[in-house]
Amino acid sequence: MTQSNDSRKRRWNLVAEGFAAFCERWPRYRILAEHGIARLGDLTDSKILDIGCGVGDSTRVLAEHGKDVVAVDFSPKCIEYAKARIQRANVAFEVEDAGVFLKRCSAQFQQFDVIFCNAVIWQLENIEEFLKLAANVTAPGGRLLVNWCDKLTPLPLDFLADRRGSSVDKLELALDNCGWVVSDIFEVELKEQIETSSEFISALGLRRPSTVVARQLSGGEYLVRTWTFVVGTKC
Repeated sequence: MTQSNDSRKRRWNLVAEGFAAFCERWPRYRILAEHGIARLGDLTDSKILDIGCGVGDSTRVLAEHGKDVVAVDFSPKCIEYAKARIQRANVAFEVEDAGVFLKRCSAQFQQFDVIFCNAVIWQLENIEEFLKLAANVTAPGGRLLVNWCDKLTPLPLDFLADRRGSSVDKLELALDNCGWVVSDIFEVELKEQIETSSEFISALGLRRPSTVVARQLSGGEYLVRTWTFVVGTKC
């Protein structure tokens, strides 16, 4: 059983304040974005789309590297905090579901050079539909940068729990089927203090750690997490 889109939106509206506070203390998603963007080379003249921007950590990094950034999230509260945290002339924020936004862009013949999904694509109910819509609004040779969730990501009990730790091979196959060529796969390892992971779980109101995570939490001061990035190039 999975959460409905409305249920997920309500969840993020409720936890936006705590999530923003967590990101101020531990910029996990900014660090991940910096590692990911570094693999794409010079983006000075690039128009970039940040899908599922949350409270804006990845948006800040993209705005520092790209020419123009459009940051989209379905949570009005997350966008509210993102706007307060990031006030740059080259960033525009949109409150909208990813699929609806991409369809609107396609109808308006808008195109992006880079689309970034930082720890969000596994939350979508229909990943292949998203990848096809993203391809429609990506310029030829443009790239899609996806950060897939790691095996230790805590999820709500009824929230796409089968996706945790899913093989990245499935994402590769989906990209191949949806107008993309996989051009790079790499991993980023983050060493987090135990209290950081515990605070994250609390901030988002997620279920307590799984047995595997609990075992690691009890094993020392730090938790090592590995995040996998996949880069697709528009055919």
